[in-house]
Amino acid sequence: MSLALLLLACTGAPEVESPPDGVEAAEPAEVIAAPKGPQPGADGLVEAAGVELVRAHCGACHSTALVQQNHMSRERWDQTLTWMQQTQGLWDLPPTQRGAILDYLAAWQGEDTQATPSSPWASPLYEPNPLW
Repeated sequence: MSLALLLLACTGAPEVESPPDGVEAAEPAEVIAAPKGPQPGADGLVEAAGVELVRAHCGACHSTALVQQNHMSRERWDQTLTWMQQTQGLWDLPPTQRGAILDYLAAWQGEDTQATPSSPWASPLYEPNPLW
């Protein structure tokens, strides 16, 4: 077998024959382009402006899978942050950071972003809240 591999390596790749008369050559396979736009990171959050703040502030207390399962309006996210500060011990956020977090959440975890890619590990563990 090793002799056959050696001979094949020495002779180079086999020539590609053209199709017989009357048969059209197949079109080359279409190249699938890489997805455009921001892509999810290892934790499933979309790599976009504000993601590091979300990881730092939201991920400090709970999994990013919990963020991914929720899709709310900017106003509802704002209410949720306020609720977390009042009842769950979330620290005060400087206005610029809070705004950047809300911008990210509204853009990537908004009501109209249900198709946002999520972690394959999060789906079986966290079902969406039917009340929101």
